Formats: sequence, C-alpha cells, structure tokens
Amino acid sequence: MEFMTVPKELQLHSLEEKLVALRIPFMQIRELPRGRQLNLKGNVVNVAADVSSTCRLLPRRLDESMTIPVKFKRKLSYKHSVQSENVRPTKVIAAAKWLVANSQLYKDENVTINQNWNETIVQMDDDWQEFMESPMKKPDEDKNAEILIGTTPTGQINHGDNPDSDDDWTEPQSEDMQPAGTLDTMLTPEFQDQSQLAYCVAPDEGFRVLQTLRGSPPYWEKSKRELFAMIRQLGIPTWFLSFSAAETRWLHLLKILGRTVNNKNYTDEDVRNMTWNEKSDLIQSDPVTCARHFDYMFRRFLNDFLYSSYHPVGEIMDHFYRVEFQQRGSPHIHMLVWVNNAPTYETSTTTEVVSFIDTYVTCNKPETINQTVTLQSHSHAKTCKKKRTGVCRFGFPIPPMSRTMILKPLEDQVNDKITELYKQIQAYLCDLKLAEDITDTFEDMLIKLESTEEDYILAVRSSITSDKIFLKRSPSEVRINGYNKILLETWKANMDIQYVLDPYACAMYIVSYISKGQRGMSNLMQRATQEAREGNMDIKQQVRHIGNKFLNHVEMSAQEAVYLVLQMSLRKASRDFVFLNTSPPEDRTILIKPLQYIQQLPDNSTDIECMGLIKKYAARPRALQHYCLADFAAWFDITTDNTNKASSNDCEIHDNANDDDIIPSEEYANHESESNIDAEDSIMENVVEDECYTVGALSYRKRKKAKVIRYVRFNKENDTEKYYREQLMLFLPWKSESSLMMKCTTYQERYIQVKSKIEEKESEYNHSGDIIDEHPTQDIEKKLIEKRKINSR
Repeated sequence: MEFMTVPKELQLHSLEEKLVALRIPFMQIRELPRGRQLNLKGNVVNVAADVSSTCRLLPRRLDESMTIPVKFKRKLSYKHSVQSENVRPTKVIAAAKWLVANSQLYKDENVTINQNWNETIVQMDDDWQEFMESPMKKPDEDKNAEILIGTTPTGQINHGDNPDSDDDWTEPQSEDMQPAGTLDTMLTPEFQDQSQLAYCVAPDEGFRVLQTLRGSPPYWEKSKRELFAMIRQLGIPTWFLSFSAAETRWLHLLKILGRTVNNKNYTDEDVRNMTWNEKSDLIQSDPVTCARHFDYMFRRFLNDFLYSSYHPVGEIMDHFYRVEFQQRGSPHIHMLVWVNNAPTYETSTTTEVVSFIDTYVTCNKPETINQTVTLQSHSHAKTCKKKRTGVCRFGFPIPPMSRTMILKPLEDQVNDKITELYKQIQAYLCDLKLAEDITDTFEDMLIKLESTEEDYILAVRSSITSDKIFLKRSPSEVRINGYNKILLETWKANMDIQYVLDPYACAMYIVSYISKGQRGMSNLMQRATQEAREGNMDIKQQVRHIGNKFLNHVEMSAQEAVYLVLQMSLRKASRDFVFLNTSPPEDRTILIKPLQYIQQLPDNSTDIECMGLIKKYAARPRALQHYCLADFAAWFDITTDNTNKASSNDCEIHDNANDDDIIPSEEYANHESESNIDAEDSIMENVVEDECYTVGALSYRKRKKAKVIRYVRFNKENDTEKYYREQLMLFLPWKSESSLMMKCTTYQERYIQVKSKIEEKESEYNHSGDIIDEHPTQDIEKKLIEKRKINSR
C-alpha cells in the first residue's frame, strides 16, 4: 500500500496549508525528555474555517512571485499570534481550486470559490503596519510548522506575556457554542427526566460515558475487569511477558524511515554509522511508520513465533496483552500467557516448578550473544529511584544465587545478625558495576561476606514480603534482567519474562501494569467526579465537568496518537468476552428497538425492548434445552438471517419461527425436573463440532473456543438472595426467570436442593474466583503501596 503522489498544487508551506484547510487543529505539542519524540498535552480543538472567505480576502496580483505576511491567531482580538509567515496567494488559491475540484471532503462541505471577486489589494491599515514593523520568518525556515503553540528548548510551552494563554481556553463560555460530542450522548431527549439523569450519575454512569473512549481510565478499567474474568475462567496464567521497542537499534526500521523521510536507500553500514541524533530525527519525523511497524512486528512475532510448533515458552493456549506507551513515547507490550500442562506453584512440587522455569528463563551472560544481552542490563535512572529513596524500585542489583530458588519471607522475627548481614550484601552488590572484569563466583562472594550460604539465604528472605523467584545468578549478572534466549534473539529488544507464582502475584501484576500509566488519571477523574457532586452543578454540568477534566489533562505521545487515529489495537485477547446482566429484571438497563420499528407499532403496544441475550436464551430451540445460561453464552454465537426476517428489527423472534422448536414455558416447568437436570451432565460430550440450530431468523452456532463470561457477582453476605438467584440463573437450565425458585419460597432454599450440580458446573467457569476478584482491587492497590514503602526502606 502506498500513498498517492502529492500534486504540485498542494505543495504548500505550513501556514499556507492552514489557509485552505476546512479544519484547523489547535494543540500543545512538547518534546519528550528521552528519545526526542513528540508528546501531545490536553485536548485537540478543531476550528472550522471558511475557505471561500479566505480566498476572497487574499490579494491577487499578476506577479506569481508575490508574497504577503500573515499572522495566525487564536482570536483576532489577541495581541500575540500562534504563527506568522509569508504566504504565496497564487499558490493558496490554486490549492483551494484543486481541493474543491478533486477532494470529496470539500465537495461534501459544498465549498465554492467565487471567480469574479475584486482583485484589488487591501489597503494598508494598522495590522499591516504591525507586520512591517516586526521581523518575519521565511517560509523555508519554518522547521517546526506542525507545532501550533511554540515550545522552548526545554520543551515547555512558551506563551510569552499573553494573558489569554490558559490551559483551559478550549471551554466555550456560551453554552450555545458547546459542540456536540461524546459527552452529550446521554443528554438526548430520552434522558430529559431528572430522575433518570440522577440515576445515571449516582452510580458513576456519567463517568463511564468515557468507557468507549480508547485509552481513558474507564476504558482500561473495563479491560481490567475482562482480564480478571479471563483468569477466573481459565485459571492462573503461566508467564508474564513484556516487550519493548528499540527503534534506534532496529536497522530494518531505520532503513524504512530513510526511504519515507529522506527518500534515501540506506545500507546497514550507513545506519550503523548514524549518530544517535540522526536516528532520533528519523523516528521523530515519522511516528506513523514507527507505530505501524511495531504493531505489525509484534503481531507477526505472536502468531508466527510464539504460537508456532517450536513452542519457545511452551505450548500457548491463550493470551492477553495491552499496549502501553513509555515515558519516551514508544509502545511497549505487557502480556499474560496460559501454557498447556505447565506446573503450578500451589499444586506441583517446587522441583517441578524450578525445572520448568530453568527451561525457559535465564540471566546468563554468555560471550556469544553478549551484544544482545546488553539490552537486558539495568542502569539506574531517575525513574527507578523516585522520591529520593536511593533504592531501585525494580530491585536491582539482584542478589546472586547458586541455583534457581523460590524463597518465602521469614515468619519469625529477624535477629540483628541477619539484618546486619543483609546490609553487607547490599553494600557488596552496590559496589559491583557493569564492568566485564568481574570474576567473583558465588563462593567468592560468600567468602568476602564471611557468611555461610544458609545465613545468606536467611538474609535475602528477610528482605521479601511474599514468595519470590531468584534465578541462578553470578555476581557479574546482578544487573541482568531475566530473559528467554530464543525470544531475545528473535525480538532484538528489551524483554521480560516471569513465572506466575500465585493468584495474588497475578492480581498485583494486573493492578501494577495492565492499568499502568492511567493510575494518576484515574485519581484525577475520581476527584473530578467528587467535585462535580459537591459543586452547585446540574446533571448536565456534572457530566461536562468530568469530561473536560479528562480532555484537558490527558497526555499522549505521537505514536499513541497514531494508535488511536488508525484504530490500532491497544489490547487484545485470544478469547471473546460476553457480559450477562444477572440482576433482577427490574434492575436492568434495557435496549430500545430502532425508532423506525417503534413507529410501526400500534399505539397501545409496549413491545419496545430489544431481545437481549437472556431473552434469546429463554427462546432457545428445543435441542438446546439442557444448556445452562453460562454454557449458552460461552459456547454459542447467535446470528440473524436477513433473508428470513419478517421485520427490520434483528433482535426479534419472528412469526415464521417453528413453534415445535421452542419449548413453552408451561411445558418447561415439567421438563425442569431433577431427572432432566441430570441429563445436563453429558451435554458437552454429545455436541458435534459443527452444531448449528435455526429458529426462524435466528441461528445458533456453536463455537470452537468458548467465550469468557462476566456477570454481576453479587456479594454472598450483603446480597444473599441475589447471590443465590444469580447462581441458579447461570448454572442451571431454565425457561423462564419466574421459575428459578420452582416451588421453594427463597432462592437460597432452591440453591441448597441443587447445590452439588451448581458447584460442579460453576467449577468450569470459576478456577480462581475466590482469590482473583475484581471487587477488592482497591485493597490490592493499597497493599501494593505498602509493599513499595517497605522496599524503599
């Protein structure tokens, strides 16, 4: 795929492009401290421009070499301009004519240019006098033309003495001027009832308006809930994996950038001879190619290598990953993988787990791949010694070990001897540098410390707060992060691989990394929600206040902007997800049918609700009667055959459905006896691979891989009856929700009658539910903060 050649009419300078643009974007762009990539702060405002008016204002002379000075301001009354430049009127008008004639966007906007306007030049006034008295910049000197608000060499916004330069200038003062957008979607006439609006804002529904905005805190919060559900259903993952970008080291990427940026075909030797600044300029100049290349490279790496028959980290069954953007602006992958038949820490022996880890993970520093392993060497930076504690938050240097071990924290109180020994170990490790001449062995270290291996292990155990893996490591490898040799040589950039010890460690990882980079923004959004509620605002103002807080404080790098604009995946899993609203019917939010369908209904009809998944389950064909709701949602896709539809609403069961295929509710009460429930036990074994059923316009097709189900998960102590109702609803077959209790007086009583069957079915969807739960996330975050405080002492 190639971009079209830019016509000569559109070969304009920066300000000339703005004069013929339909939308003029205003934004704050800064240079990031590492790698010199660009960063966007706050929201982007697209100001509509009238191209026809612009062309009428431009003077036109027969001399095509004529240029005129133009100052570009946010508002005409402002003293200072955003950008100033000499423009060529003939070029601008030629470009406008070409766009009107050839661009579909301009045609859609009905842009026209009057060919008969007066060609006399505008008389010089005070504004022209201002141009004449101030130095002008030549068009070819506009190196940073894309940066609409000027930046200083330090990367800070330079507003000068402009009193109008506040960060929140994008908020219109007049409510009539407020543009419609995401934040107004819940303010439509259907929500004019104040009680309905209050209900939306009370449970933070106003906050969740941003859930569909990729990269926002609610977006990542939803991803975190989906990942917790995936872990509950599939069990604890086997590996944590992370993969970084190395744009300045990837020769193939720099050669591509050479062609796209400089139109030159660099050789490998040319790229190796480039300075760091030259490489950084190439990367900064084309973030689109950098981002797309990383995305393409990782997808190929995942599909063609990690999932290959070679099994570099074991036979991967499932995965989940998200794209995070580092402080330098480049993408970074955080990934969880499930490996088939991998040993687990709680059920397998320690020897089996250690042997499995040693098979795939090492921190060895062999001479044959020394150049690659340097990517795994840790050097302290400001980011790893925050709050001036002097202690690396990543735990480097890591204590050497004679063999790979899984250590537990000490249960007894640590004596002074062990405490003093650990201080000596830290002092010894800090004296070790990255020099190649470190020849000390593990035994040499013990001699220098005047310690036995047993006391050394006790000292290391005194420093940890949970079970932890220590790889076999010599003193020369204390700053080498663990890696997989095959993955590192293939990826050719920094990576990390860790074995998942227990569910709590997995939950800590999710809180620390899956929502990493959004924690501060989440706190800001929570404060904004609180401010909106405590302030004297109506519902509409509250929602707008929350949205503007996010838009005005969000920051993103140029490559992250590329991911968002090009709709590239920020997260991806090997399984699909489905949410089952197991609340009582009166507490559910319903989806209304399309307006054109509602208009065709009789005046006295109340049939306005779309047929959701739960209703489709109740109307399932007779052959699927023994499926519980959890199995039905996880294993079946429901599609609509447009050729057989009796109406335009694809959510309905139609009149041409075969009544013999649908079990009536009354008959189902008899089917739902104990003997019929027993038939459920073997249903999964009797299903054919291509199982498909059709009822009217609806087709039920079985999947080859089950979806991950999410549901409300009521608290057993606080919502007892709702909890037991949810269990019955999910894990026992039923035809009507009103029949869940059968002849019992409470849901709990009915649950006790079929407890063994429910527990057996629930075990298929809840491998780690008692420990991995989305509700105590805040408790995990508090424990994570406490752990960091302990490590910083």
